[in-house]
Amino acid sequence: MIIYLLPEKQTRESARKMAKEKGGKVADFGKGETPRWKVAVDSEEKEPIVLEESPTQPCGVEDEDVVVIIQGNMLNIDFGDEDFNVFSSDEIFPAVMSAVANLDYLTAYNIIKEAEEEAKNKEIVLADNLVLSGGKLYYYGSEMQQSIANKICEDHKNGCLDDRYVKFLVKLLHNPASHSVDEMYDFIEANNLNILPDGNIECFKGVSNVPPQSNVNGYEWVDWRTHNIPNYKGMTIKMPRNLVDDEPKNSCSFGLHVGNAEYSSNSGYVLTCSVDPANIVSVPYDYNCLKCRTCEYTIIDGPAEKPNNVPRVVIVNQFGAIISTED
Repeated sequence: MIIYLLPEKQTRESARKMAKEKGGKVADFGKGETPRWKVAVDSEEKEPIVLEESPTQPCGVEDEDVVVIIQGNMLNIDFGDEDFNVFSSDEIFPAVMSAVANLDYLTAYNIIKEAEEEAKNKEIVLADNLVLSGGKLYYYGSEMQQSIANKICEDHKNGCLDDRYVKFLVKLLHNPASHSVDEMYDFIEANNLNILPDGNIECFKGVSNVPPQSNVNGYEWVDWRTHNIPNYKGMTIKMPRNLVDDEPKNSCSFGLHVGNAEYSSNSGYVLTCSVDPANIVSVPYDYNCLKCRTCEYTIIDGPAEKPNNVPRVVIVNQFGAIISTED
């Protein structure tokens, strides 16, 4: 059996030096391959666990149909017909590593398969009535088919589930619009938007900078369309949800608009906003789905802090008129 080591530097000279030290031979995998240079060592003459020499560097072990690759905190073991990823955070990681170290691939395979079988029968409660079971996500007992559910299942399987996505989904499930629940994560992915630590969506909004005397309220940073709604860092803007157009076929209609940075830059200065996914009312089909209509957003970054004489929360109607404020 041959063990392939990676030289510290990807040069022929570095590979030759390592080959001399390890009693191996330089393997050139060709110009188009990355990494190109490796050192082949016969494991029958050397200690089998060469992985300890450089745990952050990938290296491979080949034995007929079995190939093992270790990189960072992940072990990938390919048995030919099946391959598996085992992460250092997994309970079975030490046992699998020990089996691989002793070239006992059958034991490694059995450990992984037993863990898979246990996982199928194990229920993980992510939130109230949100359960992960058998590699599928269920809400009130019904299997979820949305892309965000698929991502959570896949990330959990690979040991890299980020809690932000669970928080996002929990909030999204409080959205009364089924089309928003179904389409929201696709909108986020298509526009390269971030999910914030609290599960909200980081969106953007274009605003205008106008002379204070040009509008009745004396605001300098205002919405692009009506020049009536103040938009300062730290403010929350709301519109009663039943005044927001929930029809995706209607492009430019009533509602508070947010979108990606590129779309928002067409409307002036760009603010960064936090939007609860429960408050997304619709994603219009046109504009290549670059924007959406919401009933509430909070400004988390912008060109100007909120002046003391400007209310913290402004509630407007569908025409942009201020109907209420909160301090």
